[in-house]
Amino acid sequence: MKVLILILLIANSVWAQSDCAPVNLVTEKNSPFKHMPVYDQDGLGICYAYAAAQLIDYELIKKGNKGRSIHPLWGALKYADIKNQDNISMGTTYHTVKALQDQGNCPYDNFDKAMSEWTKKANASEAEVMGLIEKLAHVLPKVKANEVDAFIAQTIEQHSQYCAGNPTWDQLMPELRSLSTMTSRDMLSGLVLPVCKKTARLSVSSPRFVNFQQDDLWPQEINKKLDELKAPLAISYCARALYDESFDGVDRKTETTPLKVHPNCSEHESMIVGKKKIGGKCHFLLRNTWGNGFHNSNQNRKCLCKSRKTGKYLDNCEEKTHNDGDNIVEGCWIDQDVFAKNAFGMSFLQDKKEPTE
Repeated sequence: MKVLILILLIANSVWAQSDCAPVNLVTEKNSPFKHMPVYDQDGLGICYAYAAAQLIDYELIKKGNKGRSIHPLWGALKYADIKNQDNISMGTTYHTVKALQDQGNCPYDNFDKAMSEWTKKANASEAEVMGLIEKLAHVLPKVKANEVDAFIAQTIEQHSQYCAGNPTWDQLMPELRSLSTMTSRDMLSGLVLPVCKKTARLSVSSPRFVNFQQDDLWPQEINKKLDELKAPLAISYCARALYDESFDGVDRKTETTPLKVHPNCSEHESMIVGKKKIGGKCHFLLRNTWGNGFHNSNQNRKCLCKSRKTGKYLDNCEEKTHNDGDNIVEGCWIDQDVFAKNAFGMSFLQDKKEPTE
């Protein structure tokens, strides 16, 4: 047994030293990511839908599309439909792609036009508007009728401190009051279905989902899949590890116990879009949905930045450059050990083999 363990340790060490050939899907020539912004979910729990949209758009742009086809909110709505859940928060990339394939896609511009009715009224972004709606939709139906306005005002006050600019939420009061009798899913459906009467069929590769039962398999398999597909991967992981890289948020499945994700894990889904060695260890380029600055978890971290003025990329940009006003953080380099201890799923598009769910 000791010999076997030693062999496994040596094998893993050899992989770490000999593999991890550089890949960067963001900076490559004609990269689809040049047509796909760094999204900001702003507390809205649909990271899974942003991941699904990016997987699909990447493939479609590679095939010749000139721009985005999938609105993440449409993906979240279709996921809620197939799961028959009232809110759009919490889902999976794999099942969102399946839902879009089965139910069709509302053209991005149509959906965007419908959403702009709310965003213009509120002087806020889509994520800010939907984030407030989700907060209210969870609780407002339980509030007494004569306390609805007071509860909305209190929630707006709590939510506005995380919003840019000066939102004018009072312009959305009729819609917000409707949440006392409607779900966020119903409201979103009512807004966009009139402009999405006819959906388009999506012709993309099949979604696949894998989950590995040993920590040391994760870096190897991420590395292998990036080389094989030359396309992005959606990773399900504990976001808390971005703040504390020593965090171990997943107990792997064994013959006698199921996989367990720790309660304080902060379950999240992001895109892995590259790999390279830093300090002799493989690091993966994580494209997040926490806005142009990646979030404050990028402290003391090397990232890939892009100049707003010139469009040029700066790799290994330091913290002082992340949020200097000129640059957008396209992604940050995350140590392989973070995913080894905290990943609990990987989704991608590939017409091969049946998925392991």
